[in-house]
Amino acid sequence: MLQIHKQAEPEEVIAWKALENEDWQPSYANLAGAPRKALRKALVLEQGGVCCYCNRAIAGPLNAIEEGEFHIEHLQPQSIFPSLELSYQNLHASCFKSESVKGPKHCGPAKGNWFDGHLLLSPMQDLTERFKYLDDGTIEAMDNDEPARVMIVKLKLDSEKLNEARFDELVGVMTPEFIKTATRAEFEKVYRACFTRTNGLYKPFAVAIAQNLKTFLDRFP
Repeated sequence: MLQIHKQAEPEEVIAWKALENEDWQPSYANLAGAPRKALRKALVLEQGGVCCYCNRAIAGPLNAIEEGEFHIEHLQPQSIFPSLELSYQNLHASCFKSESVKGPKHCGPAKGNWFDGHLLLSPMQDLTERFKYLDDGTIEAMDNDEPARVMIVKLKLDSEKLNEARFDELVGVMTPEFIKTATRAEFEKVYRACFTRTNGLYKPFAVAIAQNLKTFLDRFP
């Protein structure tokens, strides 16, 4: 997982919260209109256009980034932590909710109201060494890491759909010709690009690609 570095809460949301009075209190349920649109856009921008959990692309061009296929995810569920329902630090952008068109749920929708303070890994942590991405697109917990294993199960990060999507991205970058002919400098260039945004967006499944590139880099003297 790419590490998320939270940015400043959108001014539109701060102003909306400031409207609180004796007759009206802000809540996630009544977050709508411009404040909600600003929040969605801010979350995706700080994540580089990828899901906070699986890192698949969830948004397109920046001028329409808030209209992508994602929902606002509460890392600590609203049902358990109602006081955090509008805490910006608790909000992220995760994959779509619907499974009727896009296939079985994964990531935030699969996680639902599950919470375990000892096992839940936050995407705001550096988790790049806690998950292992294989060259066939599958994912494993690194070195019997129990929280990572549980996250894979609870968020269905090993779903067939995600495995296939990761594999497609891997073979799109690491073609047989590239692997056969690329120099160390060329491998390093592509590796660095995995952690560099292009027009504000990360490449989907960047960590998975980077891990696999590193296995080839390590073979160079």
